[in-house]
Amino acid sequence: DVILGWIAKDGHEVIMEYIIIPILDANGRVVYFESIGKEITERRKSEQKLRESESMLQKSQKIGQIGSFAMDLSTNEVMWSDQLYKLFGLKKEGKTIDYEKVLALIHPDDRERAIKISGNAVKERKSYKLEHRVIHPDGKIFNLLITGDVIRNEKNEIIKIGGITQDITERKKAAKKMGDLAKFPSENPNPVFRVKNEIVIYSNNAGEDLFDISEGADIPKPFQDIVKEIYSTNEKGSIEIELNEKIYSFSITPVEGRKYINIYGLEITNVKKAEKELIKLNKLKSELLTRASHELKTPLISIMGYTELLLELYQEQFDDVILSSLNQIKLGSARLEKTINNILNTTFLESGKVQLNVSQEDLSFLIKYCVVQLQGLAKIRNQNVLLNIQDNLITKFEKERIYEVISDLIINAIKYTPPGGLIEINSEIRENSYTISIRDNGIGFTEEEKERIFKQFGKIERYGFGWDLGIEGTGLGLYISKKIVELHGGKIWMESEGRNKGSTFYFSLPII
Repeated sequence: DVILGWIAKDGHEVIMEYIIIPILDANGRVVYFESIGKEITERRKSEQKLRESESMLQKSQKIGQIGSFAMDLSTNEVMWSDQLYKLFGLKKEGKTIDYEKVLALIHPDDRERAIKISGNAVKERKSYKLEHRVIHPDGKIFNLLITGDVIRNEKNEIIKIGGITQDITERKKAAKKMGDLAKFPSENPNPVFRVKNEIVIYSNNAGEDLFDISEGADIPKPFQDIVKEIYSTNEKGSIEIELNEKIYSFSITPVEGRKYINIYGLEITNVKKAEKELIKLNKLKSELLTRASHELKTPLISIMGYTELLLELYQEQFDDVILSSLNQIKLGSARLEKTINNILNTTFLESGKVQLNVSQEDLSFLIKYCVVQLQGLAKIRNQNVLLNIQDNLITKFEKERIYEVISDLIINAIKYTPPGGLIEINSEIRENSYTISIRDNGIGFTEEEKERIFKQFGKIERYGFGWDLGIEGTGLGLYISKKIVELHGGKIWMESEGRNKGSTFYFSLPII
């Protein structure tokens, strides 16, 4: 027999096996040779893979890879090496082990994936690598790496799937630890360290310098109480500490079910200074607005009083032009009075001195009352108000304050919905709170507008839409409503899909 390698026209290698037969003449001399050739390319590749697999197995056993396996695809009989029986603590009871017993050892969360990957290898006739967890009979879980391949017979038919296994549990743990510690680079200018059982097991340079600690040291005193609390609750925590005339904020996070505690620090000295300055500026602004509002209110009372006096006592002596002017003064004074009251209300709510006078009330009754009060305004604009609220929404709130919130939200819906539009008011119970929604099909809000709608002076101009929209207001109404609702322990928010797509305002009050 002769085996020769050839290069085909398309460039790939073809291995041929030839049987050469000599042809003799009458005197027994060789006249010529005849040969019969057969392509054995795939068989030689399979043989080479088998040799490589055997070599790999020998090497793997030397470097700690723990065993080999082969499964007959026609019988599902699995042959295990002695190392696998030893790994699983099982007694060898024959030449093979039952396939279902092998599957039962694979972690339930990994079993389907393992079957799929090995099955695809057979289907696609290729080698594969697979990591999965296995469960020792004593309950211990560890990780295996399988390097497998298909095994063919002399007819190039796949008859088995086999490979080698390696216990990589310790390697995975080491990799995870290195990955975790990579989050704590020594050159990080912010202090970070890890503790275990009230002992520092790692600290970067900044942490060592700030607290004069090293691995093996006790937890710095400022963290001792909060770390004990986190060990008992498994909840994240935070703390601010002033050291060396600098202020640091630390976040304290449990890892791996409280096995470790990670502590991340960030210097916030400048931030805290900026916060103090902002508090001073806000206080100054509030004082300025309060004083200015009071100063404006005194002459305004005179203007409003004399205007009313002129209209009541001398109305018959004035012509229509003068009467119209006096009425405009009256309306303008009323708007100015409302603006001043809003400013005073805002500064009062921001002062932190507000004490609510709450009592047990029926929120549904108050909503119905507001709708009746504002029904005339809706009729002027030919709008339909649908009321779909539950009865007896009993909870505690300050009636006058919540009346202000409801009225402001309904007025806004009426004002920013075109004539002939629809306004729906609904209620529902969510997570021990009453949630009220006011939905309209009006002008809607852009994403940028939604960001500032509840902010102080967050008025959104509505010019140029041709919707007969009222434009009065300072942008304090929703800001005040937000403050009032939050003082009651509730929330207020809004949703809108965009311009001309309407909007829905929500507020909730806790059920007490």
